[in-house]
Amino acid sequence: PERWIYRRLIDHFDDVLQSRFIQREYLLFHYQGTYWSSRDPEWIVQNQLLPQVVAAVSRVAYDAIILTAHSFGGLLVRQLVLNSQTETWYAKIERVVLMASPNRGFTAVAFLHKALELFAWAVLDRPQNPSWLRFGHLALSGLKGAPWVSDLRLRWITAFSSGNPA
Repeated sequence: PERWIYRRLIDHFDDVLQSRFIQREYLLFHYQGTYWSSRDPEWIVQNQLLPQVVAAVSRVAYDAIILTAHSFGGLLVRQLVLNSQTETWYAKIERVVLMASPNRGFTAVAFLHKALELFAWAVLDRPQNPSWLRFGHLALSGLKGAPWVSDLRLRWITAFSSGNPA
């Protein structure tokens, strides 16, 4: 189902952008880390997302880059943009589109909802494997008021508050 949703989204972008960009390419970047992953979000950006973007832009001389992300991926893309200001491709970022991203962090209620989903999945599908009891660093980093998401928000506001890209 996820791929179907993203395919429809890419088709929509293509309809909107075809008059502006005759040649365009849509790249999907993936990170290995579920909501409950013990991975640090900064590690994911530096070791998974950034190398994928660098590899893509080294293959093709893009005129413009539009970064689009959904949900927690939006937080990771914001971190990617802030960390990439010295990269040669940074100046080609024309836009950052974040869809349903918890830019201020997600609430404890949303976290509890996900925790209950995980608990139900674990009890019904994985009762013999207690590893589900580990709550991941990635999810905790995204909680509203958590140091990582708060710092990310402040850095983003500071970098772009003057109206010009940093």
